[in-house]
Amino acid sequence: MKNLILTTAIIICSLHVKAQTLNKYHGGNGDGYALGTASKSIALPVMLTSFTAEIDHEIVTLKWSTNSEINSELFIIQRSKDGILFEYVGELSAQVNSTITARYSFSEQLTGQTGTWYYKLLQKDMNQYAQTLGVKAVTIAQPILVPTISIYPNPTNNNMALINNTTDYLDITTILIFANDGKIYYNGPYNNSGIDVSNYAEGIYYLTSYGKRIQSLKFVVKH
Repeated sequence: MKNLILTTAIIICSLHVKAQTLNKYHGGNGDGYALGTASKSIALPVMLTSFTAEIDHEIVTLKWSTNSEINSELFIIQRSKDGILFEYVGELSAQVNSTITARYSFSEQLTGQTGTWYYKLLQKDMNQYAQTLGVKAVTIAQPILVPTISIYPNPTNNNMALINNTTDYLDITTILIFANDGKIYYNGPYNNSGIDVSNYAEGIYYLTSYGKRIQSLKFVVKH
């Protein structure tokens, strides 16, 4: 049993992966890296402890952290629309050698873009070998600057309805209602008779409507 007891540090330092070379190129749509192949496996000792991707309006923010880096030169960010073909987006300098927690953040703005985008995080060492650390997806909904619907009455204590503030057809297929704690109170179709909230506790609730547009509103239940 003693031979089976390994520390985390030993596991990380002895980890070998099939490496890829990264060749810097210039021109075309912008500078970037092209992946090559390596004839041997080498150690790429970076311990990734977290990797997240968030979207706030049109700004995508990637955050990641490591607690061990050896011979680490760069972190490279790539983006894809289909999750298969990735293009170079940017890079951040790594710690080279570190045994303490290091945190990184990278942001870009996708102006006028909608749908799902995939982000790949790669780590490149000082010998120009690279490994993929992870892939995250973010979804950008159709932007709404001014809601075209409103809730009436608000505050409410019994039955509430959605009011169309434009001359367009009220194209709503699904309604989602949830509270501050994330508990879902309703998730289903919407009809013109409104939604019964008489059994809801007093408090603040959030309504998201789905159709050609995604809109979010806040309402208060007060008995």
